[in-house]
Amino acid sequence: MVVGAPDDPARIRRCLDQLQGESRPFIVRAYERFSDRENPSRWPARQPEDYEQYAENGRLLDLVLLFQSRRGDVEGYLKFAAEVVTRHAARIYSVQVTEEASFADGPEVIDGGYPNVLNALVEGVKAVKTALRKIGQSQVLVGFNATPTFGPASSFWSRIGKLGGPDFLSSLDYAGLDFFPDVFRRLAPDGEPGDVERSARMVLETMRNEWMPAAATDLRSFFSPLKT
Repeated sequence: MVVGAPDDPARIRRCLDQLQGESRPFIVRAYERFSDRENPSRWPARQPEDYEQYAENGRLLDLVLLFQSRRGDVEGYLKFAAEVVTRHAARIYSVQVTEEASFADGPEVIDGGYPNVLNALVEGVKAVKTALRKIGQSQVLVGFNATPTFGPASSFWSRIGKLGGPDFLSSLDYAGLDFFPDVFRRLAPDGEPGDVERSARMVLETMRNEWMPAAATDLRSFFSPLKT
């Protein structure tokens, strides 16, 4: 992880104002990290620090709830998730439950390698949506993200479908994709097969038409085929 200077909230606000312009709403991403009390994560529990202060002037939060419990404490995570979204509901545009739970071999700064992470994902989506509905904030989008899941990793989708069932799908508003062209492998020059446009098209179409429908047999009726 890169370590830099402490946050300067005044400068951050000025930058956000400049980026935002007249856009309403304007979404600011923030992170809350769940880990074991007896063995806490070495990374900050909240990033950026005091992120609530940036949800002003038409700005709302895209809040990520990380699951980084070394003992796989799903029950504790569900309580944590419900409390966080209830506390910040008026400031939230969307909630992402877990971070890259599909990436089982990734670094410990993301969630995929922690025990019971798939249970945390499916039960977390349901718990967060239930908590938001109870307080009249059902318009807040609830979902999760994944990395490209080629080969054996593609079983991630069928596994969460089996774990979650209809209640999971009825609580789910979106599935996001973390995709970094030209980071982990070189891409072809623009205009050639394998360039950034064709690579992005291929991954998005595969996710929409193959991976996501694998989460449930009825998901194809929920997502129309993606043609880019």
